[in-house]
Amino acid sequence: MKVINLLRLDPLARISPEVKTLTHCWFQIAKQAAWASIEDVQYSFPQQILLDGDWVLFLVANGKYLIRTKIDFVNEVVYIRATYTEAEHKREQRKKQE
Repeated sequence: MKVINLLRLDPLARISPEVKTLTHCWFQIAKQAAWASIEDVQYSFPQQILLDGDWVLFLVANGKYLIRTKIDFVNEVVYIRATYTEAEHKREQRKKQE
């Protein structure tokens, strides 16, 4: 898969060397993947969350950090849309509910 918008991983990578390593591992797995369906993604990342359609929220470090993506299976592209800490994600979810 081709991974687009890698710079969006930078905020997570700056948190700590451990988080940088984890985001790099996520990127390497996604880059080398040949996902044709959401089931293929679930095989690689069982704890990911399907949001809607081809939108997937990947949980890093047991959900402490999140990578929101849109996956184009036909063109084999993963678009990184946003990254969050768990607290940022919870704040965003509360705003949507208000």
